[in-house]
Amino acid sequence: MRRSFIFIFLWLFILPLWSYAASNSNSAPLTLLKDPQQSSQTAPNQDINNQNKELRDIHGPVPIKEQPPYLLIAGVILLLLLLLALLYWFFKKRVKPAPTPVSPWEKALLELADAKMMLSPERGLLYMDRVSQILRCYIESRFAIQSTRQTTGEFLQGLTRAGDSSPLQTYKTELKECLEQADMAKFAHHLPKLENLEQMEIAVTSFIKRTEPAEPVKRGRS
Repeated sequence: MRRSFIFIFLWLFILPLWSYAASNSNSAPLTLLKDPQQSSQTAPNQDINNQNKELRDIHGPVPIKEQPPYLLIAGVILLLLLLLALLYWFFKKRVKPAPTPVSPWEKALLELADAKMMLSPERGLLYMDRVSQILRCYIESRFAIQSTRQTTGEFLQGLTRAGDSSPLQTYKTELKECLEQADMAKFAHHLPKLENLEQMEIAVTSFIKRTEPAEPVKRGRS
């Protein structure tokens, strides 16, 4: 009884195992499954590799862009700057013609015209001093006689010693009056009247005009 029961139990236990083993033996062998993503990526890569291995047609020449001549452009700009610098230096350093020299009598008359602005009793002292300076500078430049560094007495004594050889001997009296009036205004602070100022202007202007050198007579063509 026991043996039959054990036999039945073993049969019931072993039979399912035996049937399962038989069914598995008829199926395909077990293999490792590949990653579906990896398999999907390898397929296009293989296609690309296959395409790269195929021969392709030769393409035509590829145009290459020429580089601008930077060195030439820089040289031209440098040359232009150099030319501009030379032109600037030439026009700046160009020798200008010397102005026409002004004669001593013309200069003296122009200075007298400017000093006329001070011809008034209120500015009489300044006017007399200025006219005296103009007169002395004119005598020194026109006749080459030292006058600006001499007193009125020293100047008149020099004319006396020179005698008739001095071209100013004829005007000695007029010069004495003009210079003495200027000394009185300068050192004694004697305010001159308007009449005296006008007489001083007339006397100095007349002296300058009378001592101008005579212009040479222009000879006409024969």
